[in-house]
Amino acid sequence: MDAFQHQTLIELSTMPQDASIADRVSVEDHLVLSATADWVSIPKLLLLHHNGRPFEIQIDPTKLPQGLHYCEVHALKPTETWCGPLFRVPITVIKPQDLLESPDIDSTSAIPAPVVEPAPAGFRATPQIAAGFSGPQATGLSSTSGVEFSLASTVGQGSSGGALPPHTFKRGPIHLDAGQELRYFVAVPAGATWAELSIRSGAYDSPKMFLIRATQLVPDMRYTDIEYRNNLTMSPNSDFSAAFKVVGDSIMELTLSQYWSTAGASSLNIELSFHGLTAEPITAVGPASSGLVLAAAAGPHKELVTCPLRRQRIKPEAKLTQLNLSLKPKDTVLEPLLDPRDCLPGGRVAYRLILNYSFSITESGKYKPCVPLTNRYLYDSPFESQLTQIFDAHKRLLYTGDCSPEEVPLGKGDHTARLMLRHDQLGLLDKLKGTCLVLSRKLDAPVTVPVHTSYAAAVTDAKPANESFLAGGDKCVLWLGQPAEDKLPKDAAGTSHVCAI
Repeated sequence: MDAFQHQTLIELSTMPQDASIADRVSVEDHLVLSATADWVSIPKLLLLHHNGRPFEIQIDPTKLPQGLHYCEVHALKPTETWCGPLFRVPITVIKPQDLLESPDIDSTSAIPAPVVEPAPAGFRATPQIAAGFSGPQATGLSSTSGVEFSLASTVGQGSSGGALPPHTFKRGPIHLDAGQELRYFVAVPAGATWAELSIRSGAYDSPKMFLIRATQLVPDMRYTDIEYRNNLTMSPNSDFSAAFKVVGDSIMELTLSQYWSTAGASSLNIELSFHGLTAEPITAVGPASSGLVLAAAAGPHKELVTCPLRRQRIKPEAKLTQLNLSLKPKDTVLEPLLDPRDCLPGGRVAYRLILNYSFSITESGKYKPCVPLTNRYLYDSPFESQLTQIFDAHKRLLYTGDCSPEEVPLGKGDHTARLMLRHDQLGLLDKLKGTCLVLSRKLDAPVTVPVHTSYAAAVTDAKPANESFLAGGDKCVLWLGQPAEDKLPKDAAGTSHVCAI
């Protein structure tokens, strides 16, 4: 919204659908519209009938400074202004700091950074990659996960004289008091996959406790899944650094606050730098977006690594960290719920689908029963309810879960799982009779997957890839080989077992 005006169409409705004709005809409101800010343009008058009426709101953020801006559109009856607005339209505009155009950043006092900055532990270069291993004859096995790379970046590439590196946000010294909160909005550059935060405290009197939040809003994703949060205590003239994952081409809200019970003033210098490395599978058949399937019979797999932002040092590593057991239902039961307490309004009947699964555990451990079709959705789920249960060979109940599965310890032997789904459409539940249940177990010792720089090295199992440097905009190709067969888990011997990278 920085270089153009934004236009929004507002539709109003004044009467309920079951209102009488006489009540509808009697509605005719002559309204005067006003805005609380000059960067919002609206019509001055509005004639509102019973069936509602749309009107346009134009927003011009081009002259707004960076930060959070709020405005309201009020609709008043000119003869009854004493009763206040008939309705309000709230408008919030966030104009982030563009790191490519930051004339207000003082680069002469930038926080010194080490020559090499490591990426966050367990950083995944690509968020969704599938992998499958189940012996020499396995084909078509898949699991959603990411390839873990150990990455580091070089900084200080700017000009002499203390200039900031590219894609870096800096503020300081900033002054805080007990209970005070500061918020900064930063435009995360496209291609960024992680950020590094450095904080240096000033010369205050005693240790202070601070709260740090780095929040992004991504469609169809809970903000806590990608939010970095930390509560830390910093002594005078001390340093703190952290690295966390980010989503590129979006807005980040960076919040700093001094804890309310920490008395006295404090000062901080902050520096936030963005880095990026992405990996995409290159498949011989089908588009790259079809995902990565690593089967023992498929041979080495090729990955395209891109460095979109700045010069980075890359040291690729890949490990199998998780075992997924996919189960198909042994039998299903689809039946109506005729008990009066299960009846829905309007006489509608609710139906229940019960799916039973049988499996045998050869290695005891903690397993998480997941239903990819329905998990993680509660209030926005189309199903009325979902319930998962696990029983041992003696029909003893071991686990009960819903949309948020948790780990359950399972010993060796035969087990039975049951999944229940409810809906008022019989045909919908009938289509779900083949729903799979996935038992996920973290491996006690990760299995290393060799990474090579060429196809020949991957086939001959030559020396793995060493660390290398990529300049901003550069690309390279890496090959993922096959892990040692004797290192795979014992229960990864069937076609329904997969390991996640």
